Amino acid sequence: MKRFQSRFLAVLLTLVLVGSWTFTLPGCQAPPVTEQSVSDDKVIVTSFLPMYIFTANLLDGIDGVRIENMAAPEVGCLHDYQLLPSDLVTLDGSNLFIYNGAGMESFLEDIAARSGDLQMVEASSGINRILNDDGSENPHVWLSVPRAIQQVQNISAGLQQAFPDLAESIAANETAYCERLEVIHQAYSLELADIRIRDIITFHEAFPYLAEEYGLRIAAVIEREPGSEPSASELAETIDLIRDLSITALFAEPQYSPEVAEAIARETGARIYTLDPVVTGSLDPALYETRMLENLDVLKNALK
Repeated sequence: MKRFQSRFLAVLLTLVLVGSWTFTLPGCQAPPVTEQSVSDDKVIVTSFLPMYIFTANLLDGIDGVRIENMAAPEVGCLHDYQLLPSDLVTLDGSNLFIYNGAGMESFLEDIAARSGDLQMVEASSGINRILNDDGSENPHVWLSVPRAIQQVQNISAGLQQAFPDLAESIAANETAYCERLEVIHQAYSLELADIRIRDIITFHEAFPYLAEEYGLRIAAVIEREPGSEPSASELAETIDLIRDLSITALFAEPQYSPEVAEAIARETGARIYTLDPVVTGSLDPALYETRMLENLDVLKNALK
């Protein structure tokens, strides 16, 4: 955890007390926010959806704590995210900021320069990182289930240190959640142990941790940076590679247009499947478990 100094003007704190907003689970209506409830609650801010999900499971059933997810759940990965004034207001009224790290949140320097007396927890601290082709760290740590468990443990340790009065309940939730995640990891290990095809083509660099964990090989990435389509020569190289390796499956993502993957599929006869990196969706604490099991079904169908 890191602590930064300097505070916002009192007017911003007033805005937090009067007009801050909180994500609620689907189908649930948030209670009216009053000055008393805001001042009494412990406020935790998470950077984006996976961090929210992990934190929500650790705080399940614990009263007096609010979680606010900074980036809207439809934003996705935060590679190019720009802090909004409302983000800074939310952070200024919080006790703890939980973020992924490994280069995912490019705005951390802005938070350090502008936020106040804020404790921070880096979920990927101490976890072995995979490097991208350009030498940068790949931040999609949570898509390896064992590494996701490590992230949950890091967040739990940070929460317990920040709120020692809640430590026993947080630790119990950590044990229960990690046991459920371990079941998912064992399902991946068992179901993918005997797959015939191991070479895969992915849409962008979201899945190297998943591939490494379960013995897959990413032969090519269609778009190294989301939104930057491959050149004609890169497209031709990918098509040749698919033919040379007899690859039959392309893995697109629901957050991005499948047009390039569809063009490759037309040229090669490969079939398009969808893997979800769990960066968009509802603020449902069960979402990671649901999506990862769905991804397992996709991989089994595509590679067996």
